[in-house]
Amino acid sequence: MARMTFLIAVLSSFASKLAANEAQGWIPRLAERVLIRAVQKLPDEHRERYAEEWRAHMRELPGCLAGLAFAIGLLSAASRIANLQAGRPPKFLLAYKRSFDITFASFAIVVSAPAFLLALALVKLLIRRAALAKLPRVGRNGHVFHCLRFRTHDEGADENSSKFGSLLRRYALHVLPEFFNVLKGQMSIIGPTPTLPWELDASADADRPPWLAAKPGVVSPWVMAIDSLDNVPRLSYGDIREMDIQYVSNMSLWVDSRIFLHAVWLSALAVAADAISALTPRRRTA
Repeated sequence: MARMTFLIAVLSSFASKLAANEAQGWIPRLAERVLIRAVQKLPDEHRERYAEEWRAHMRELPGCLAGLAFAIGLLSAASRIANLQAGRPPKFLLAYKRSFDITFASFAIVVSAPAFLLALALVKLLIRRAALAKLPRVGRNGHVFHCLRFRTHDEGADENSSKFGSLLRRYALHVLPEFFNVLKGQMSIIGPTPTLPWELDASADADRPPWLAAKPGVVSPWVMAIDSLDNVPRLSYGDIREMDIQYVSNMSLWVDSRIFLHAVWLSALAVAADAISALTPRRRTA
């Protein structure tokens, strides 16, 4: 019995060493193949530099298993680098934004339902046309959709309808229907300024503006240039699109949070200022 146990131990030790020697041969080859696959995901102009740097770093790692783990990690890193170079947001960020869009848009529609129905009726009554305007806009990757907004003006409208339209625009109530675009996946709560069809060069996909890498937003990056709704700066088209490009290039949860909170702050300031103005007694002129 003792001899059998000894023989089994010897055979097990031999098999372990044989497996280890085999592993030392095929694991480095597998790591090299994974590294090549990661390099192929990169833009052409970056492949040579990253391939040299990654191979050098992989050689410095202790053990073949550490090199294989490093190579596998490079697959994810290469995808992120390619997305940044192409102006495509990371998948995890898009997933988070979509979850937030659905949650917030659903909540906003439910909470604002009374105001929505009231505005719907008043727009129809005062302007005497379809309350909802369907505006053609270009979405992510060049897809055209109809952006929904409350109609705020019309030719030949009377003074009351003009005042009501200004009120809707002041508090951004005219964009409430856009939350339905958000639920349909055509827009996002935070995103670049919606693109008009004439801005899109339909000649080739390569000529599409870089901000079309993201869904257009109900709230856009240019609101960061506003300190008060009573003092909105006149931004040029180039300035607005430059902000959109910067937004797509640096898209993150932090950037979205800043834009969203700034828009909420501006709305709160406007409501507070109007409430104070309404409660303050006016001086009678002699």
